[in-house]
Amino acid sequence: MWIIEAGIARRPGEPAEGLLVFDLLLTFRDDAGPGVVNALNKAMDSHLIGADHPSNLQLASYALPLAARSTGEVEQLRRRAAGVSGVAKARAFFFRDMREDLGWLDDAIEERVKATAG
Repeated sequence: MWIIEAGIARRPGEPAEGLLVFDLLLTFRDDAGPGVVNALNKAMDSHLIGADHPSNLQLASYALPLAARSTGEVEQLRRRAAGVSGVAKARAFFFRDMREDLGWLDDAIEERVKATAG
């Protein structure tokens, strides 16, 4: 079995080398209709890694997991999503490797708290 991401074929469990995996966080306008999620999925084409359907577009943001070959392509995808009717805002979020020790996050929070406290 093969997985196709951003036009690159790989076997499940193999690293997605050469790909930037990110979440596109979307918020919707008040007048967004129920078809906006399907339009987004279609617009993202082969870059789409997964999809969900929010129950209420106005109550939450929608995170769309995508893969791209470059930061330029990430920006192209962000702009394409922002151009879909009903989308109010589209922002790309990259994440760190989740297999790593996340102690760095606790340290960063502690530093920020100390800095703001005095």
